[in-house]
Amino acid sequence: MKTYFAPPGRSRDDELAREIEAAGNNFVIDEVLHSIGGVIAVLNAHRQIVAVNDGLIEMLGIPHGREILGLRPGEMVHCIHAQEMEAGCGTSRACASCGAAISIVASLATNKAEEATCALTVRNGGKRKDMYFRVRCAPVMHSETRLLLLFLQDISYPQRLAALERVFFHDINNIVATIVNATHILANPEFDEFEDKQRLLETTRSCSVRLANEIQIQRCMSRDDGSAYRLAHDSLPVGQVLQDLEEIFSANDLVNGKRLSFQKEVPPVHLVTDASLLVRVLNNIITNALEATPRNREVRVWVEQLQGKVRFCVWNEAYIVPEVAARVFQRNFSTKAKMGRGYGTYSMKFFGEEILGGEVGFTTSIEEGTTFRFTLENSGDEPRGREGFPSS
Repeated sequence: MKTYFAPPGRSRDDELAREIEAAGNNFVIDEVLHSIGGVIAVLNAHRQIVAVNDGLIEMLGIPHGREILGLRPGEMVHCIHAQEMEAGCGTSRACASCGAAISIVASLATNKAEEATCALTVRNGGKRKDMYFRVRCAPVMHSETRLLLLFLQDISYPQRLAALERVFFHDINNIVATIVNATHILANPEFDEFEDKQRLLETTRSCSVRLANEIQIQRCMSRDDGSAYRLAHDSLPVGQVLQDLEEIFSANDLVNGKRLSFQKEVPPVHLVTDASLLVRVLNNIITNALEATPRNREVRVWVEQLQGKVRFCVWNEAYIVPEVAARVFQRNFSTKAKMGRGYGTYSMKFFGEEILGGEVGFTTSIEEGTTFRFTLENSGDEPRGREGFPSS
């Protein structure tokens, strides 16, 4: 059977029965399962479950653990990638970037304890749920049978708090800094140039509106509920969108040492959409591109006018490997091993598609780099979504 990461083989039925018996007769394993709190499973050398504790049974909401014996961890929790390949959990492209799969395979290979974090999206009863675990694997021997203790700690809530704090305070600080700088200049008695004063007044006004909208966006994300967002219907030229983005990133540290190029000749097209949310989605796309771009390299932003649609494009030369590309829009997933990461690409997909009714996607190759695209209808009608409120 084909695999992109972990070995596909499983124990024969008679071998699995002996491994289940070995786990049940191991005094150390029995003590661990009954005396240590949390969620614990015991795996065989083929990553199949041979024993579980009450904490795991309770988490799954099942009457007993017998029905999951022989399954692999992703199959046990109904991971969305567990059935992509015939060989099951651990063998899809996405599994190569799964913290649980990596730590399990590494522990079996090194015969040492391994720890990682795991961003997981599960589907149960037709509903999707994002979870985030700290995973620790530790090998244990019983006679000549090698087993693996798998400890799972659900850290979804602290991860969400860390993500909201990192994104919220970063974005708020940028907006507030712009307002403070503009007001300081306006308060200077030597500042008398009328045109510049009008420009700064407009900057202050627009940033104040953005600040109010940003608080609304963060409230929406903290509740994980799109209905918490009051959708506005603004009519604006796409050229203004690029100007706003250029102004936002003019003081962004991510641009230091890099080139951020915006299209100069923009199609004379107007959009009817939520301006603040549109800028937020594009802000996240550009930020993602800048983070993937080394110093002295370029990120390009432009607009394409299509039949009845407008497409915003952001390019950088970095290539996204397949195992990462499969998880780009997954909540909590990040190539940076820090708490609070993994919300930027998720939020651009959530707000761009679920609320604004557009389409967010990307293409990537070694030869042409990576281009993220955000496409919106340009019918002149109100954007799809909940009942809107006029913007102020």
